[in-house]
Order: sequence, then C-alpha cells, then structure tokens
Amino acid sequence: MTDFSNLHPDLKKALEGVAGFVKALCGTAPTQEELAVALNRYFVKKEICDTLVANRGEAEKKDGE
Repeated sequence: MTDFSNLHPDLKKALEGVAGFVKALCGTAPTQEELAVALNRYFVKKEICDTLVANRGEAEKKDGE
C-alpha cells in the first residue's frame, strides 16, 4: 500500500487546487475533513481509478512507439 506519511509535493498541490476550486464555486474552502469525506465517495474513487488507468494506457502507447 502507498505510504502517505509524507505527501508528494504534486499531491499537496493537487489537494490545494481542489480546495481552491471548491472555494471559487462555493465561496468557502473545504476543511480537510470535508475533503476526506468527498474523496472517500465511490464515484470519486472510481473516477480517479478510471483516470489513472487511462493515463497509464496512454503512457504504454507512447512507450511502444
């Protein structure tokens, strides 16, 4: 399993981007607890998985060229 004791700078930046997006749309930034709840929803997990699989497939296509 992935070790999350230290967040990669890109992951931190992505979470900050999500918080900024929510703030822009809703007027207030989400708390870390609110982000955790949202990220644990099945739809969000499925979307993340689908995106990773698609990106990995594109990377494999480029490697095969």
